[in-house]
Amino acid sequence: MLFISAAIQLIDDLADAKQDLSNGYETLVMKDYYKTFGTESEITDERINNILTQDRLKLIYRTGQDLFDKSRKLFEKHDEFVIQLSAELWNFNFTTLFQID
Repeated sequence: MLFISAAIQLIDDLADAKQDLSNGYETLVMKDYYKTFGTESEITDERINNILTQDRLKLIYRTGQDLFDKSRKLFEKHDEFVIQLSAELWNFNFTTLFQID
């Protein structure tokens, strides 16, 4: 459950990055935002996109997929098919956060 929980948290951090920053939280997804732009600056989509470089997005994607793979293997090993199905749905939700050009 630890792997799936970490993956779900990664989804949450990516999906509401702007809201987290507005509330004063710099998650791992937005690491170095305040260092780059300061804590008093306006939080804009442009600045968020500046932090979410292609390299960072690839790292987030690979990390998420690794966490889902690890959880999937454990669920299969213990015949936890209902939980595995839930994990697959979360993985689908995760992949929809990425746009591939």
